[in-house]
Amino acid sequence: MIPFATTEHLILRPWRPSDAASFFSLYNDQRVAHGIVLGYPVPWPEARWESILAALNRMLLLLVLEIKPEFMYMRRSDPEEIEDERDSEGEKREKRKIVGFVSLVLPEPKNRDTEFSIALAFAWWSLGLGTEVLTWLMRYNFDKLGMHRLTLHAFGDNERAVELYKHLGFVLEGTMREAVLHDNEWIDLVVMGILDREWEAVRRRPLDLAAFDDVIVQSVMRLI
Repeated sequence: MIPFATTEHLILRPWRPSDAASFFSLYNDQRVAHGIVLGYPVPWPEARWESILAALNRMLLLLVLEIKPEFMYMRRSDPEEIEDERDSEGEKREKRKIVGFVSLVLPEPKNRDTEFSIALAFAWWSLGLGTEVLTWLMRYNFDKLGMHRLTLHAFGDNERAVELYKHLGFVLEGTMREAVLHDNEWIDLVVMGILDREWEAVRRRPLDLAAFDDVIVQSVMRLI
């Protein structure tokens, strides 16, 4: 299959039905959900798949992130991972190479303002892959899709991610104070955005992103 796009370490390909198990595994991991889900920390049962699929189909862009075979060695050991015994060895290998998902939503087409979300599996955290995807997505959003804005919502306790977004040109546009309850603690929800003309300024300057390789890149995904 020809990929939709590639980056240095990743293959970005379209969603397919066989990805459903990986999707549920990712969003039912509370370490991941803490950074991307606004609602209660409860498992998503497969019975909700039809409503979730309908939400996915409304997205402007939904891509699966796979590691390139030559970089599979980068995958970290995850002590909490439990593989499905029903899977063949081939199916297990396919699931292990999935890094995560990235999406764009276009709430009102006439305004050309997309909202992005990204979720990475724990085994691929703090390796610079989220930053790699985000820089690709910014180019795609403005250069290919011709959007005017790119918006994100992130939790205020992920301070390093907010620093990264600012470094990439995003502007802090607002803070919803104590808008999210996590583990009996109130967390701010920050709104950030970058305009097409601001992107033009960013792309003309060198970006030193090495200092952000440890950042856990996450942004809120609205599904249901």
